[in-house]
Amino acid sequence: IYNFDDNANNPYDTGFAFANAAAGVYNSFQQANSYLTGQYRYLNIEGFIQDSWKITRRLTLEYGLRISYYQPQYDAALQTATFLPGTFNAADAGRLLQPALVSGQRVAFDPVTGLTLPAANIGLIVPGTGSITNGIAQAGKSINQYLMDTRGPQWGPRLGFAWDVTGKQNLVLRGGGGIFYDRIQGNRVFDMIRTPPLSIEPTLNYGFAQNISPTNALLGPPSLFAFDKNGKVPTVYSLSFGVQTKLPYKIVLDTSYVGSLGRHLQDDRNLNPVPYGAAFLPQNQDPTLAPSSTLGATALPANFLRPYPGFSNIILYEASATSNYNALQVTADRRFASGLFLGTAYTWSHAL
Repeated sequence: IYNFDDNANNPYDTGFAFANAAAGVYNSFQQANSYLTGQYRYLNIEGFIQDSWKITRRLTLEYGLRISYYQPQYDAALQTATFLPGTFNAADAGRLLQPALVSGQRVAFDPVTGLTLPAANIGLIVPGTGSITNGIAQAGKSINQYLMDTRGPQWGPRLGFAWDVTGKQNLVLRGGGGIFYDRIQGNRVFDMIRTPPLSIEPTLNYGFAQNISPTNALLGPPSLFAFDKNGKVPTVYSLSFGVQTKLPYKIVLDTSYVGSLGRHLQDDRNLNPVPYGAAFLPQNQDPTLAPSSTLGATALPANFLRPYPGFSNIILYEASATSNYNALQVTADRRFASGLFLGTAYTWSHAL
């Protein structure tokens, strides 16, 4: 993926994106080191039992239990990997080329080896340092094939009732609830094949397309994807309660509360963000840049400020989001004749 955008920090920038493309001057270039095809598999096993119990002529109970097993989707070729924060070792992190002034010129510098490169390489990994698999667990080796715990059978009870209050079918109460499950979407599993060690997507910054070569390309801190290891299954608790009433003129009024609560829903969290305010701290300023009155304008590149050095963004797919829906639903229906039916409906709801 080429990015030819105009960027004043690019020493080869022509000042115009189309001219950059024509001259082969890239702002960034990204390409995976291998072409991997995932062999994704999973199975669902589900069963249920249910019964209806007419306790009295006026009261009926419906109940049941659904049993669901959602095998986590996985790559049968075991090419996927995830990041485990607890196994990360800062001593094994890749060392980044620092900004420095040499003979009045801003350069990328490694104070350990004395390596000096053009300033465009500031923030890239010093060759031969660090481990690209630091904190990474590959499927079938240091973690199971699913990259997460399997939760086993999920139990989904169901319960409902209908009560004819007067016995004349002119006032009926109905209610019910249940627990429902679903698996996480496959796109999240597919991303795990992009995590090292089998797949590396280096990003090169500031250069000429014709000069790109595996022998001289320096790696930038790679982005990673990770699974929430607990493997919780997205769950919805659904419930309702309603009153059906016969009104004059053969109108049936149904007034109901309908609600649902979502738990263990998927969301994304960056495990390796730049901490809030880090760009404003004196110790995080680039001493090779001219002072600026704009706070943060001289801050070091983001990869110098992250809690897990040697990596860029680490996107965790976790099951920690929640939702809720609450609604008042009202309908009024009237059957005029065998071929004519009139109905009106109103809903007042709130979803978060």
